[in-house]
Amino acid sequence: MSHPVVTGSDGPIGPEGRWQNRLEIRELVKDRKQFSLYIQALKAMMKLKSSNSLSFTSIAGIHGMPYVQWGQSGGSAKPPNVDFGGYCTHGSVLFPTWHRPYVALFEQELYDHANKIAETYTGSDASEWQDAGRNLRSPYWDWASYDADKKLPEVLTLPTIRILTKHGNELVENPLYGYEFHTDDPISTFDWPFNKWSRSLRHPKIGDSDPKNDMRSFQDEYTEACEQIRTQMYYCLVTLETWDSLSNHTANPDSRDIAGSLEAIHDDMHVLIGGTKPTGHMADSTVSAFDPIFFLHHANLDRMLALWSALNPDVWVSQGDQPHGTWTIPKNGTVDMTTDLAPFWNGPSSYWDSKFVRTTEALRYTYPEFNDIESNDPEEIKWLIFRKVNALYAPEDSVSAASSSKSLSGTSIHEWAVRIKFKKQELGASFSILVYLGETYVGRVSAFTAREPRRCANCVRNANVEIEGYVHLTQAIRGKYQSTIFLDLQSTLGCLKEDLSFRLRGTKKDGTAAKMNDLTSLKAMTISYTVACGPFDGRPSYGAIEYHPSALVGKPGHVPDPSQF
Repeated sequence: MSHPVVTGSDGPIGPEGRWQNRLEIRELVKDRKQFSLYIQALKAMMKLKSSNSLSFTSIAGIHGMPYVQWGQSGGSAKPPNVDFGGYCTHGSVLFPTWHRPYVALFEQELYDHANKIAETYTGSDASEWQDAGRNLRSPYWDWASYDADKKLPEVLTLPTIRILTKHGNELVENPLYGYEFHTDDPISTFDWPFNKWSRSLRHPKIGDSDPKNDMRSFQDEYTEACEQIRTQMYYCLVTLETWDSLSNHTANPDSRDIAGSLEAIHDDMHVLIGGTKPTGHMADSTVSAFDPIFFLHHANLDRMLALWSALNPDVWVSQGDQPHGTWTIPKNGTVDMTTDLAPFWNGPSSYWDSKFVRTTEALRYTYPEFNDIESNDPEEIKWLIFRKVNALYAPEDSVSAASSSKSLSGTSIHEWAVRIKFKKQELGASFSILVYLGETYVGRVSAFTAREPRRCANCVRNANVEIEGYVHLTQAIRGKYQSTIFLDLQSTLGCLKEDLSFRLRGTKKDGTAAKMNDLTSLKAMTISYTVACGPFDGRPSYGAIEYHPSALVGKPGHVPDPSQF
């Protein structure tokens, strides 16, 4: 067999008949043996040369740059009916499922390295190290869950960390801090400024010839944004009920949703992690996977997909368009759950497709939220997962959170959001539209794009495509105006007319600061809807959307007629 095959991690099923958990990174750190193996395995992958198709560099390159064939997938040259290369499926109904075998490929190589390293430990606890290796899976960072201090996981911010090696307790360079490119890595093929930087960067601090991570800037943006991220994730999980709504950020003029897609939240986090002044690796789709935090981010998105699937067991990948194709998808073709998720082979001559990756068990892992579920009844599983999602992510003081209170059963209130659309590629680089009430930051909708998209078929396809996202306003309204849970519609609308505003954070393609009037495609619409508290411990019900264009008169993105939005 001449190409790598994605099988998921080897090793036995756990004692309870389940595959091993992917752990949240803060939980993995607590298991010193597993964490020490994880760090050493990641470092081992990073040491391999890019000519090795299973090196960190080569696996990261599947996502974008340097736009070369991987695993003999799609032939050695671009197909004759495809204008550009790349395997990317952003903006497509395949976005969530394409990344599932991608993270599994990374995970199985990490697992193999970890188990080889575990075999080098000797002494009385040697078998414990081997068990730790067999139970290891690639961790996720749950950016929608945070402590009271809203701090980033410390392990993502430190250049060095202490682990247990076979020689004892050692201080080592932290591979989660960034990837140091090899001299033979293909960064010369990257676009500016990434072809000038010797390591992956977050919020690049450009003050000398050796740019560095600006972790203070990263922390400040996360502190600012994390409450809205949690709220966006909650409404995505509990209110979206179709695959089109969940799977991708492409704007749908017929949508009556009240929440943004999984991909829209994904975009926000990419841009937040990478930074835009100037653009860091995670904030450019062509090089984002070279930051090792990418795989923690996408493992969490995969976890969110697993939770949503449990809440919507009868829904899976629907048919969609792929006008410009990819390296392996024909131009002007359609895609669905039987489309090959190339370049991820599942055997000598076949690829994984979306119907084969409907469960995480197909790739030999699971998530902690499913550990104590014994039932096979989809309706019971749905109820159990809803309770967990509610406990994890329901906004404080919301009707959703109040569903655990018997006294509020049947309560109905108005909630508010602003729906934002724009052309993803208009500024030529990633950016965020920030939403404010007066001087109070509320949330963001981001464009996660490529500075030079010409070599990516799917990026070119998205050049003039509108994307959309939602910022939920209810918590900010209550906090700013000291409203009760019962929000008066007209008085709230008056406050929004006065205080709701937008700002733009990001740079243009040439690196200069972008301004709001540079984004001529911006459209925005304020919406409200009623929410009725469900029965005790039950799911709320959401009423029809009301449009309030008057809230944005005279402001950027105002659309006077909702039918034209």
